[in-house]
Amino acid sequence: MPKAQAKHPLLGLMTDEEGRCYQPGHTTKGHRRYRYYVAKSSEAGVPATRYPADELELHLSQRLQTFFNRPKAVVDAVLAQDDSATALQSALRQATALEAPNGESRWEAWRPLIAGITLGSDALSIRIDWHALRRALGLPVTEGAEPTIDLVQLMRLHRTAHEIRLVIPTETDADEAGQRNESLIRFLARGRRWYRQITSGEVPSIQAIAKAENVTERYIARVLRGSLLAPDLMQRILEGRQPVGLTVRQLLDPPPMD
Repeated sequence: MPKAQAKHPLLGLMTDEEGRCYQPGHTTKGHRRYRYYVAKSSEAGVPATRYPADELELHLSQRLQTFFNRPKAVVDAVLAQDDSATALQSALRQATALEAPNGESRWEAWRPLIAGITLGSDALSIRIDWHALRRALGLPVTEGAEPTIDLVQLMRLHRTAHEIRLVIPTETDADEAGQRNESLIRFLARGRRWYRQITSGEVPSIQAIAKAENVTERYIARVLRGSLLAPDLMQRILEGRQPVGLTVRQLLDPPPMD
């Protein structure tokens, strides 16, 4: 089981609002392997949603990191009336150990503290075990306390032509992808490289680039046009916060002015 948990850190933790337990799985398309978490169909025959594993694990780890990056807030969340000042100072030092673990070690540190994760239609809820967190901070476990601390991450599913994506709603009602689109980044890098080659005089024309790259002049023109985006949008793409509907295919067509 520890080996399986290292490979699938959410194994055994997730249920949906109907109480169905989600298990890891995968499928292969071409040479690419897609991981996901899925549950059995409900008694009424309604199939469970298949969640993309990489994005789900990323969003959950970011939400947990946001919580643990504030050691004082972590200690305050499990504070009891009988805790001494000395114990709280020690707990604060212990909390910093949970603040920034890297790679697989972060899930090794966090899993014992998670009582469960509930997948909702518009949010994910992470339940932190109150008693387990106190023990991790070196504080005595007390009776009559709240058993969990709920961390909520708003998100919803977005279906594209080829896959299901998890997106994060923003204050502007524009859904962000929440993950870097490497194909989109490569597209922009290629377009910007060609643009610099032409404007610097390194190559004399679009025709010369088309001949060197063995593609059509029309394709070169479409990539150049699609890669000329506003600096703030370029930054959002590099950070994986681009609008969820922004794809290479969309940029190959004349983009809207906004």
